[in-house]
Amino acid sequence: MKTEIQKRGTTSVVSNREYSEHISKLASTFSMSELVPKQFQKKPADCFIALQMAGRLGVDPMMLMQSMYVVHGRPGFEAKLGLALLNGSGLIKGRIQWVFEGQGKDRSCTAYAVDRESGEKCTSTVDWAMVEGEGWAANKKWKTMPDQMFRYRSAMFLIRAYWPEVLMGMQTVEEIRDIQPLSAKTIPADGLAELKEATAGIIEEKPEPKEPAPEVSQADREGRQDLRMLARQYAGEDEADQNEAILDAAGTTDVDSLSGEALENATSKMAILVGEKEGS
Repeated sequence: MKTEIQKRGTTSVVSNREYSEHISKLASTFSMSELVPKQFQKKPADCFIALQMAGRLGVDPMMLMQSMYVVHGRPGFEAKLGLALLNGSGLIKGRIQWVFEGQGKDRSCTAYAVDRESGEKCTSTVDWAMVEGEGWAANKKWKTMPDQMFRYRSAMFLIRAYWPEVLMGMQTVEEIRDIQPLSAKTIPADGLAELKEATAGIIEEKPEPKEPAPEVSQADREGRQDLRMLARQYAGEDEADQNEAILDAAGTTDVDSLSGEALENATSKMAILVGEKEGS
């Protein structure tokens, strides 16, 4: 019997024009609906990519869209979707389970599941030493809901180690938030020199042409300022907490990408959050 993973669609929008046109029409329809999450409204290109990803993952498009967010310019999905994908894949017996040990700094969590084909019990453990060593503790959720974060992180490690086809290379929102982007500043000077020497004559260094920045209306400029101010009022001076609040309200941390109705909706939602906090 084929598993759900094996039943997933493999049609490519690149090689199949008819399929691509079908997805394009669906994306246009989805983008015009107010029932899709705000980050996809009036964005047919984003809907197109989400529909293609849903087909590759074998999940309902709305289920994927409701779990997808853009963090630091990268798409990611909530960890609970990854759990649902494995639990419903047919690749394991039963569901993912967890075992906790210790308290405080000695706390650890082991995620485990039994592989259906081999019968092997597969495990993956995350402990507090790893949380601090990797810098994840900067995320306030490790302080407010540590056990849930332990479950999510250990489960994602488990899936990537034993059933990577379930996630197909996608990262969770939590993983993207915790990853620091690589820049030239993070590469040792000697390593950067070696990289330039190795690519000499292969990669020609040319300045990329700069496109003129789109004009921003006064209303959008003021709206973005208001959103940032409300986020600071709601979350305090910590930038990570402010980004967390903006993500909840707007579906993205990139405030400069918001405009028009999407910006108004995000600002209104943030104002409601501030009002609820002050009234509590």
